[in-house]
Amino acid sequence: MIFITGPLYSGKRTFAQTLPGKRLSDVQVLAADAADLLVAYGPLSAAMAEAARQKGLQTIHCQAAEEVVEYLRQNVRPGDVVLAKASHAMKLDDVLKQLYAALPNA
Repeated sequence: MIFITGPLYSGKRTFAQTLPGKRLSDVQVLAADAADLLVAYGPLSAAMAEAARQKGLQTIHCQAAEEVVEYLRQNVRPGDVVLAKASHAMKLDDVLKQLYAALPNA
């Protein structure tokens, strides 16, 4: 499974800012445990990506939506499961729409 995630916001603060030392929400931890690859999205997800790497999870960090789309377009194969979870502010739904448009036979 490929897990795309980014910061989860609580008001105007990320959970990482609200909960010192915590880099992933409980939902993100569960999904990351099942993932083969973590795609950490957004400038505030660098610490999340590093924490996942240190736990042995294959990880890529993308600053911008275009990087996520391009990476997935080149690497997603038929049969792959892609799970996306982040705050609505991260606009992952737009990222997925771009990905679907870029995939052949989507």
